[in-house]
Amino acid sequence: MMRVIACLAFAVCSTAPLSAGAGVIDFEDLPHLAYFEFSSQISRDYLITHGGNLIDPFAYVVGPAGEDALDFSGNGSKRLVAFNSSAITVSRPGGGAFDLLQFDGGESWLDIPHVWARQIQVVGQLQAGGSVSQVFTLDLIKNLQNGLQPFILGNTFRDLVSVTFSGLGATGGGPEFSLDNLVVAQEAALAIDAPPAIWLAGAGLAALALARRRRISSAVAVR
Repeated sequence: MMRVIACLAFAVCSTAPLSAGAGVIDFEDLPHLAYFEFSSQISRDYLITHGGNLIDPFAYVVGPAGEDALDFSGNGSKRLVAFNSSAITVSRPGGGAFDLLQFDGGESWLDIPHVWARQIQVVGQLQAGGSVSQVFTLDLIKNLQNGLQPFILGNTFRDLVSVTFSGLGATGGGPEFSLDNLVVAQEAALAIDAPPAIWLAGAGLAALALARRRRISSAVAVR
Protein backbone atom coordinates (compact mmCIF):
# COMPACT_ATOMS: atom_id res chain seq x y z
CA MET A 1 0.00 0.00 0.00
CA MET A 2 2.77 2.43 0.90
CA ARG A 3 4.49 1.74 -2.42
CA VAL A 4 1.28 2.58 -4.30
CA ILE A 5 0.84 5.81 -2.35
CA ALA A 6 4.45 6.78 -3.03
CA CYS A 7 3.93 6.28 -6.76
CA LEU A 8 0.78 8.39 -6.64
CA ALA A 9 2.65 11.12 -4.79
CA PHE A 10 5.36 11.14 -7.44
CA ALA A 11 2.73 11.38 -10.17
CA VAL A 12 1.03 14.30 -8.45
CA CYS A 13 4.30 16.16 -8.08
CA SER A 14 5.53 15.43 -11.59
CA THR A 15 2.34 16.65 -13.23
CA ALA A 16 2.50 20.11 -11.62
CA PRO A 17 2.73 22.81 -14.32
CA LEU A 18 6.33 23.78 -15.15
CA SER A 19 5.65 26.89 -17.24
CA ALA A 20 2.92 29.30 -18.17
CA GLY A 21 2.48 31.96 -20.81
CA ALA A 22 5.03 30.59 -23.29
CA GLY A 23 4.60 31.91 -26.82
CA VAL A 24 6.15 33.28 -29.99
CA ILE A 25 6.13 36.92 -31.08
CA ASP A 26 5.85 36.42 -34.84
CA PHE A 27 4.25 39.76 -35.84
CA GLU A 28 1.52 37.93 -37.74
CA ASP A 29 -1.12 39.83 -35.74
CA LEU A 30 0.17 43.18 -37.07
CA PRO A 31 -0.71 44.47 -40.55
CA HIS A 32 1.77 44.53 -43.41
CA LEU A 33 3.76 47.81 -43.19
CA ALA A 34 2.70 48.46 -39.58
CA TYR A 35 4.91 51.46 -38.85
CA PHE A 36 7.07 52.28 -35.82
CA GLU A 37 8.80 55.61 -35.22
CA PHE A 38 9.53 56.24 -31.54
CA SER A 39 6.23 54.46 -30.91
CA SER A 40 4.87 51.18 -29.56
CA GLN A 41 2.44 48.48 -30.65
CA ILE A 42 1.22 45.25 -29.08
CA SER A 43 2.10 41.95 -30.74
CA ARG A 44 1.19 38.59 -29.22
CA ASP A 45 0.46 40.33 -25.89
CA TYR A 46 3.92 41.91 -25.68
CA LEU A 47 4.77 45.58 -26.07
CA ILE A 48 7.08 46.30 -29.00
CA THR A 49 8.72 49.72 -28.65
CA HIS A 50 10.86 51.48 -31.23
CA GLY A 51 13.73 53.84 -30.47
CA GLY A 52 16.93 55.11 -32.06
CA ASN A 53 19.69 57.67 -31.82
CA LEU A 54 20.65 58.73 -35.38
CA ILE A 55 18.88 60.43 -38.30
CA ASP A 56 15.41 59.13 -39.19
CA PRO A 57 15.27 55.78 -37.37
CA PHE A 58 12.10 53.79 -38.00
CA ALA A 59 10.85 50.21 -38.39
CA TYR A 60 7.96 48.42 -40.01
CA VAL A 61 6.46 44.98 -40.42
CA VAL A 62 7.07 43.39 -43.82
CA GLY A 63 4.90 40.52 -44.97
CA PRO A 64 5.34 38.00 -47.82
CA ALA A 65 3.04 39.95 -50.15
CA GLY A 66 2.30 43.62 -50.82
CA GLU A 67 4.36 46.78 -51.15
CA ASP A 68 8.08 46.27 -50.42
CA ALA A 69 7.46 42.55 -49.79
CA LEU A 70 10.14 41.45 -52.28
CA ASP A 71 12.76 44.01 -51.22
CA PHE A 72 13.95 42.48 -47.96
CA SER A 73 15.65 39.35 -46.75
CA GLY A 74 13.15 37.21 -44.87
CA ASN A 75 11.64 33.85 -44.08
CA GLY A 76 8.39 33.78 -46.06
CA SER A 77 6.32 35.29 -43.24
CA LYS A 78 5.90 38.65 -41.53
CA ARG A 79 8.95 40.05 -39.77
CA LEU A 80 9.98 43.37 -38.25
CA VAL A 81 12.63 45.30 -40.20
CA ALA A 82 14.53 48.04 -38.33
CA PHE A 83 16.24 50.91 -40.17
CA ASN A 84 18.83 53.63 -39.49
CA SER A 85 20.29 52.53 -36.15
CA SER A 86 16.93 51.65 -34.66
CA ALA A 87 16.54 49.80 -31.37
CA ILE A 88 13.60 47.46 -30.73
CA THR A 89 12.56 46.85 -27.11
CA VAL A 90 10.21 44.11 -25.95
CA SER A 91 8.40 44.13 -22.61
CA ARG A 92 5.13 43.06 -21.01
CA PRO A 93 2.44 45.76 -21.21
CA GLY A 94 1.55 45.52 -17.53
CA GLY A 95 5.09 44.96 -16.36
CA GLY A 96 6.37 41.73 -14.89
CA ALA A 97 9.14 39.31 -15.74
CA PHE A 98 9.57 37.05 -18.73
CA ASP A 99 12.26 34.86 -20.31
CA LEU A 100 13.69 35.23 -23.82
CA LEU A 101 14.69 31.84 -25.20
CA GLN A 102 15.50 32.43 -28.87
CA PHE A 103 14.78 34.59 -31.92
CA ASP A 104 15.31 34.72 -35.68
CA GLY A 105 17.53 37.52 -36.97
CA GLY A 106 18.73 38.66 -40.38
CA GLU A 107 19.61 41.41 -42.80
CA SER A 108 17.35 44.09 -44.33
CA TRP A 109 17.45 45.21 -47.99
CA LEU A 110 18.32 42.51 -50.50
CA ASP A 111 20.37 44.85 -52.70
CA ILE A 112 22.04 47.34 -50.33
CA PRO A 113 24.55 45.25 -48.33
CA HIS A 114 26.52 48.19 -46.91
CA VAL A 115 23.63 49.09 -44.55
CA TRP A 116 23.21 45.57 -43.21
CA ALA A 117 24.07 45.00 -39.60
CA ARG A 118 26.87 42.47 -39.26
CA GLN A 119 25.69 41.54 -35.79
CA ILE A 120 22.63 41.87 -33.57
CA GLN A 121 23.16 42.87 -29.96
CA VAL A 122 20.61 41.75 -27.38
CA VAL A 123 20.52 43.48 -23.98
CA GLY A 124 18.15 42.29 -21.27
CA GLN A 125 17.21 44.30 -18.18
CA LEU A 126 16.82 42.00 -15.19
CA GLN A 127 13.92 42.22 -12.75
CA ALA A 128 16.38 42.03 -9.86
CA GLY A 129 18.50 44.85 -11.31
CA GLY A 130 21.43 44.88 -13.68
CA SER A 131 21.56 43.66 -17.24
CA VAL A 132 22.75 40.82 -19.47
CA SER A 133 24.05 41.08 -23.01
CA GLN A 134 24.80 38.79 -25.91
CA VAL A 135 25.93 39.48 -29.51
CA PHE A 136 25.00 37.29 -32.49
CA THR A 137 26.81 37.34 -35.85
CA LEU A 138 24.75 37.32 -39.04
CA ASP A 139 25.71 35.19 -42.03
CA LEU A 140 24.95 38.06 -44.48
CA ILE A 141 23.11 35.68 -46.79
CA LYS A 142 20.21 37.50 -48.45
CA ASN A 143 17.17 35.44 -49.34
CA LEU A 144 13.41 36.01 -49.41
CA GLN A 145 12.61 32.62 -47.90
CA ASN A 146 15.72 31.61 -45.93
CA GLY A 147 17.31 34.91 -45.02
CA LEU A 148 16.86 34.72 -41.24
CA GLN A 149 18.90 32.67 -38.79
CA PRO A 150 17.75 31.16 -35.47
CA PHE A 151 19.70 32.33 -32.43
CA ILE A 152 19.45 30.78 -28.96
CA LEU A 153 19.90 32.94 -25.86
CA GLY A 154 21.94 31.89 -22.88
CA ASN A 155 20.38 30.92 -19.55
CA THR A 156 21.04 34.41 -18.18
CA PHE A 157 18.12 35.82 -20.21
CA ARG A 158 15.61 34.91 -17.50
CA ASP A 159 13.49 37.14 -15.25
CA LEU A 160 13.70 40.07 -17.66
CA VAL A 161 11.61 43.22 -17.50
CA SER A 162 12.67 44.22 -21.02
CA VAL A 163 15.00 43.19 -23.82
CA THR A 164 16.42 45.47 -26.53
CA PHE A 165 17.70 44.48 -29.98
CA SER A 166 20.07 46.70 -31.97
CA GLY A 167 22.32 46.28 -35.00
CA LEU A 168 26.10 46.51 -35.06
CA GLY A 169 28.77 46.83 -37.72
CA ALA A 170 27.32 48.34 -40.91
CA THR A 171 29.95 49.92 -43.14
CA GLY A 172 27.78 52.85 -44.23
CA GLY A 173 24.35 53.93 -43.01
CA GLY A 174 22.26 51.56 -40.95
CA PRO A 175 22.96 49.29 -39.25
CA GLU A 176 19.67 47.66 -40.30
CA PHE A 177 18.34 44.25 -39.33
CA SER A 178 15.26 42.01 -39.23
CA LEU A 179 13.60 40.17 -36.33
CA ASP A 180 11.03 37.39 -36.15
CA ASN A 181 9.83 34.49 -34.01
CA LEU A 182 10.89 35.75 -30.59
CA VAL A 183 10.30 32.81 -28.24
CA VAL A 184 9.29 34.15 -24.83
CA ALA A 185 7.95 32.60 -21.65
CA GLN A 186 6.54 34.08 -18.49
CA GLU A 187 7.82 32.74 -15.21
CA ALA A 188 7.00 29.15 -14.33
CA ALA A 189 3.88 28.36 -12.38
CA LEU A 190 5.97 25.82 -10.48
CA ALA A 191 6.55 28.22 -7.59
CA ILE A 192 2.78 28.44 -7.04
CA ASP A 193 1.41 25.07 -8.06
CA ALA A 194 4.08 22.52 -7.22
CA PRO A 195 4.60 23.10 -3.46
CA PRO A 196 0.90 22.52 -2.57
CA ALA A 197 1.04 19.27 -4.50
CA ILE A 198 4.21 18.25 -2.69
CA TRP A 199 2.80 19.25 0.71
CA LEU A 200 -0.40 17.36 0.02
CA ALA A 201 1.42 14.21 -1.04
CA GLY A 202 3.82 14.48 1.91
CA ALA A 203 0.98 14.99 4.36
CA GLY A 204 -0.81 11.95 2.97
CA LEU A 205 2.27 9.79 3.29
CA ALA A 206 2.87 10.97 6.85
CA ALA A 207 -0.74 10.22 7.82
CA LEU A 208 -0.55 6.73 6.33
CA ALA A 209 2.77 6.05 8.07
CA LEU A 210 1.28 7.17 11.40
CA ALA A 211 -1.79 5.01 10.91
CA ARG A 212 0.37 1.99 10.07
CA ARG A 213 2.51 2.57 13.16
CA ARG A 214 -0.61 2.72 15.34
CA ARG A 215 -1.91 -0.54 13.87
CA ILE A 216 1.42 -2.24 14.60
CA SER A 217 1.41 -0.86 18.17
CA SER A 218 -2.16 -2.09 18.71
CA ALA A 219 -1.27 -5.56 17.42
CA VAL A 220 1.70 -5.79 19.79
CA ALA A 221 -0.47 -4.66 22.72
CA VAL A 222 -3.05 -7.36 22.00
CA ARG A 223 -0.38 -10.07 22.01
